[in-house]
Amino acid sequence: PLDLIFYLNVSLFLRFISLILFRFISFCFLLAFLFLFFFFLMIRRPPRSTLSSSSAASDVYKRQLTPSAAARLQTRITFDKGSTWVALTPPQHDSRGNPYPCQHADHCRLHLFFKGNPKKYTPVYSVSSATGLILAVGVVAPFLTEDLSDDEVATFFSRDAGRTWVEVQKGPSHVSFSNHGGLMVLASQHKRTDSLSYSFNEGADWKNLKLGAELEVTSLATDANEISSDFVVLGHTAQNKMAAVSLDFSSLHQRECQGADTAGEQGSDYEIWSPRVRQAAGGEAVKQCVLGRTVEYTRRKQMARCHNSEEHDRVTIRRNCQCEMGDFECDSGFTRASDGKSCNAVRAGGVKDEDEKDFLYSQDMLALSKDGSLLDSMCTKYSDHSELWVLTGWRRIPGDSCVGGVKLTPKAAVCVRSRLSLQHGFMLFGILVV
Repeated sequence: PLDLIFYLNVSLFLRFISLILFRFISFCFLLAFLFLFFFFLMIRRPPRSTLSSSSAASDVYKRQLTPSAAARLQTRITFDKGSTWVALTPPQHDSRGNPYPCQHADHCRLHLFFKGNPKKYTPVYSVSSATGLILAVGVVAPFLTEDLSDDEVATFFSRDAGRTWVEVQKGPSHVSFSNHGGLMVLASQHKRTDSLSYSFNEGADWKNLKLGAELEVTSLATDANEISSDFVVLGHTAQNKMAAVSLDFSSLHQRECQGADTAGEQGSDYEIWSPRVRQAAGGEAVKQCVLGRTVEYTRRKQMARCHNSEEHDRVTIRRNCQCEMGDFECDSGFTRASDGKSCNAVRAGGVKDEDEKDFLYSQDMLALSKDGSLLDSMCTKYSDHSELWVLTGWRRIPGDSCVGGVKLTPKAAVCVRSRLSLQHGFMLFGILVV
């Protein structure tokens, strides 16, 4: 009987434990189900700040990219790898000969759209085979906002690497170069058209070409190297069907350009051009060295009535210049002074003693670079240095290849006293040893 009682008690205990575990596991499953149910419900719930029925993730993305006021953007260009940035000079008038409605000339600048803009306007376009040529969509105004409509923007062209610009046509355009830049093609963007524009003289004049059908052009395609005279126009018809039109411009100019090896001379179809050259008031060319060198290219003259052969190879001539102030920038740990002619040491963001020592050392070395008579006092102050690294606050811009001329790079100054005291110490040590 005792064994039977013990067996019954154990059996009841195990059943009790099983029941407790079953209820606990059921409760955990219920909690997990409720958690997942409310979690997915909250994800699908649109944020209160939007009326869209899209997912919450999409709505958050829209709120982040759609501020209450459109951002005011400005375009800057650099010719020295970012050392200096300048605004784009706008054309004097638009493609219809009218002045731009800027209230103040100082605030009137050209601003361009780049890749990723919300309206999907064609970004700044250039290719290596079309030397110095750029096509872009933008606006002449004090600033640019990315919500500008098609009738507020225009297509612009530069044949001197962005120094000067002209307006080609109103509205955004699909653009393409070919024949080493000798042929340019434009097609209106975001609207149906039965024609496109092309230029065989680098934008001196533009002509219309009928496509034979009305299309909403989506892209212009040519060979991978942009050197042939063939194009393919891709787009949609009024029935929303894909269409392609093949264009062959090779018959426009039968003669092949000559005189690439005598560029710039009379009788040659080629000129020598440099993005570093500007025209002075008297009309003569003034060469400007950028990054310590001038770079000259051979390219077809703008009004030459010929086509480049597909085998045409661009000639590039590089010459180093003497170093000038423009070849230098403020070194790490320095910032340009208000006069723009010197660099001042700046304290590091931290409060460590080592940072303060580095700052004081930089200040002392700047003073030494300006006054060499301070060498003895500096050597005494930094007696543990056999030589001092005299900082000027300047460094040559990375990639600059100038030679001679202005010398602003740091240099070493030998502390004579430290060297003598060191020699005397060895002599005294030698005497004591003897």
